[in-house]
Amino acid sequence: MQETMPTTRWQRWRHALAFGLPLGVLELGLIYITVLHSYWLSQQQATLIGWLLCLLIPGAAGYHICYLGDHTRPASGWEGLRVGVVGSTVVLAGFAAWLVVTLIIYDNTPPPPGPRTFYSPAIALFVAIVLLGLLAMISFVGLAFSAVGGRIGGALAAWRIKRLEARSQRTS
Repeated sequence: MQETMPTTRWQRWRHALAFGLPLGVLELGLIYITVLHSYWLSQQQATLIGWLLCLLIPGAAGYHICYLGDHTRPASGWEGLRVGVVGSTVVLAGFAAWLVVTLIIYDNTPPPPGPRTFYSPAIALFVAIVLLGLLAMISFVGLAFSAVGGRIGGALAAWRIKRLEARSQRTS
């Protein structure tokens, strides 16, 4: 049986970074495909796939952390929530940077020739802030799925460990 040592704060967040960064990059890829190639993937499909990723990846993190670490305590879901926080931070920071670059390009591009239509930069900034707020609300739901996924993954790891210990006791 493994000896359980108390984990430090860095060790807890190290696993969250290892699983949360790929989660955030995958979700940014979904946003990219949805915005630039909407004929491939609709917004609703991308949202559902993103929430599924928010359930599965933190679930794998919860399983991994519980199986390799302290499996004597019940799964709390904090591991999955940490992974979700890292993933949501990556998504929101990446999307905000993308919006800033888009607004800078929009502001510095001359209007096309033809009938003049007036779009205020203030309106574009307002739309960008609303989009960022909507993405934050969607990410908040993803955080809830992450906490649930981490709890499920930890419970599955504890269940597997108990089965393996029972099997080893039967054979010895």
